[in-house]
Amino acid sequence: NKSIGIKNLNLNTLHYDFRAEQFNILDGIFSGNGNLIAIGKWDGTAKVWNTKSKILVNQYERHGDYITSIDISKDNEYLITAAADNTIKIWDIYSGKELRDFSSSDFHTTKVKFDNFKNQFFTSYAGGNVKLWNTEQKDYLKEFVGTSGQIFDMKISDDGEYLVTGNFDGLFNIWLIKTNSVINQVEKRGLFSLTPHQINQF
Repeated sequence: NKSIGIKNLNLNTLHYDFRAEQFNILDGIFSGNGNLIAIGKWDGTAKVWNTKSKILVNQYERHGDYITSIDISKDNEYLITAAADNTIKIWDIYSGKELRDFSSSDFHTTKVKFDNFKNQFFTSYAGGNVKLWNTEQKDYLKEFVGTSGQIFDMKISDDGEYLVTGNFDGLFNIWLIKTNSVINQVEKRGLFSLTPHQINQF
């Protein structure tokens, strides 16, 4: 219904409802400390709100196609957006300025994720591959291949050593980042999102 609800899971109550969006919302994420929430929309724009003050921090204009994924850096300074036009943009959250612009020849960027700092980020694709990028370079640093099926989510371990990707075929791959190789594979059908608790279980 073109809105975002923040719900208290312990009390099962709706904490706040962000409404009045003109276009459908395709992705959303909290910052690590929960103070910001970011959304990516069908019209190629993104927005960030302060969850405590409920004030719009900024709007980010725009990709040439709908946004497929969005993420916030650990220090709450940068926003990264990926879109169906195969572009990836990094923004200064508070000024709204576009800092970097990347493009990929791979078909359909499904997810984008900052590493545990903010100088590198990962992108995943419909073909099942993943790429690692440096925010200061136009070309990717390394590619993770060897799986099939579209990736719907990916997360990085707290120590920054492992990457977990989930595919629509029900397979979850655990990668050792420094060697970009799969070290374990787990089948969990019917799971379409990854939480830190689930990653620790892997």
